[in-house]
Amino acid sequence: MLKRNRKVKLEAVSKIIFTGTRFSKNELADYTADHDTGIHLVRPSGEMISLKELPDKSSDKVIKNGDVIINRAKASSDNCITVARIGKSETLISTDNLIVIRLDDKVVLPYFLKAYLETEGGKKKLDDLYVGATVSMLPLEALKSLLVPVLDAEKQKKIAHKQMEIDRVRNNLRCKMDEMRSLLFGEN
Repeated sequence: MLKRNRKVKLEAVSKIIFTGTRFSKNELADYTADHDTGIHLVRPSGEMISLKELPDKSSDKVIKNGDVIINRAKASSDNCITVARIGKSETLISTDNLIVIRLDDKVVLPYFLKAYLETEGGKKKLDDLYVGATVSMLPLEALKSLLVPVLDAEKQKKIAHKQMEIDRVRNNLRCKMDEMRSLLFGEN
C-alpha cells in the first residue's frame, strides 16, 4: 500500500499506460465510415473520426471513462490533457500521437492528476520529459517515471471537483467563442 502525501512514479499508480494505434493513410481511409457508427478514432486536435469497425490492432487500446489522455507531441506551451468521458454506446481509440493513462483511482483520481499536470510545477515536470529538436515528443517510458503526488482521498476529491468546475467553465467559454466567431464571420 502506498503512503499518502508523497510522490511516486506515475506507473506505480496506473493500471496501464499506452500509446494509441498507428494508422497509415490508406488504413485510415479503409476504416473511415461515412456515418456515425459509435466507434471513433480520437486525434490530438480533438477531432473524432467515425470508424466502420474496431480494428483488431486496437482491441486492447480502447479508451475508458476516466482515462487521462495526453498529447505526445508538444504543440505549444500548453500540453493537451483531458479526462475521457464516454457515452454508453460509444467506443473510443486514439492515434499513436496520444498517450492514455488508466489510473488506479483508489490511489489517484483522474481529475486530480489533470489538475496537478496543469499547475506550473506539473507543467514544468511534464515539459522536461519532452525530447526532440524539430518536434518534441513525450517518450512513454519517461512519462511512466514522472513523479506525481499521492494525497489523501478527501483532498484529492476537493481538487478534482475544482478541476471539473474549471473544465466546465473552459468548455462553456469555448462554446461562447465559437458562437461569437459564427456571428462575426457568418459560419453556420
